[in-house]
Amino acid sequence: MPKIAQILVAAGKGARIGGETPKQYRILGGMTVLERTVAATVSAGIIDHCIVVIAQGDKRAAEVLSGYD
Repeated sequence: MPKIAQILVAAGKGARIGGETPKQYRILGGMTVLERTVAATVSAGIIDHCIVVIAQGDKRAAEVLSGYD
């Protein structure tokens, strides 16, 4: 079975959507958009590696994704 990796680009500022919080960190149904995306793709069972690209110095992704290995 081939190994599959996904790269999620979550380095944006969300300027087009407006507000203080970038859209990847906005809450949607009790989870951030980034967390919801990772959970959905990882739970599919076909992803071997997930790489999340974030903006330099952005520590929020580590907090959001702390429950994933």
